[in-house]
Amino acid sequence: MARLFPRIFYILTGISLLLFTTAVQADGYYAGIVGGQSEFESDLSAGKGATIDNKSSAGYIFFGREFDDNIAVEGFYANLGKAKLSGKTGATFKLEGEEYVFNESTTFTATAKSVGIAGKYHFDIYEGTRLSAKIGLHSWEIDGKISSALDNISVKDDGVDVMTGLGIEYAATDKVALMAGMDGFGMEEDTTFMTYVGLKFSFD
Repeated sequence: MARLFPRIFYILTGISLLLFTTAVQADGYYAGIVGGQSEFESDLSAGKGATIDNKSSAGYIFFGREFDDNIAVEGFYANLGKAKLSGKTGATFKLEGEEYVFNESTTFTATAKSVGIAGKYHFDIYEGTRLSAKIGLHSWEIDGKISSALDNISVKDDGVDVMTGLGIEYAATDKVALMAGMDGFGMEEDTTFMTYVGLKFSFD
């Protein structure tokens, strides 16, 4: 699993370069960027003396192609932000129903990234305005760091899971659309949700 994340990233990067080099001659190609806020949902909860910050700034870039009036395929690379658990000596937290106690003041920080590809279905609800839904697979990677007065430990985790999303687009011009929506990124038993706004640029 550990090598799958960079492999998918390189594949999608190659596809994106191919798309952009042929975009002038081809119809239906697009790319864009979004930014917003992520929220990490898990079975981890803070107890007495501990705090959890599970919201963070996040964003991603994407590229894709529309194949007809309703279907598109797009790839993306996302920085999903970070979450932090901290507590002083004696503080408690629960994970999967089990309670744990900090033996010393400790901070755990986890940063998540993702690359993936998704199929997208969209339909017009008004002139210049469309709704969209997407589902796909993404390869995620979490870099964790445990910091205390005595030691600093780095940990990693990765995997492949399903991602989904709902969004709305408004065509500001023939080439530029304003976007807003929410995506959900599965990560084993947990899910990271991202609400966003962004811009989409069409090349046809």
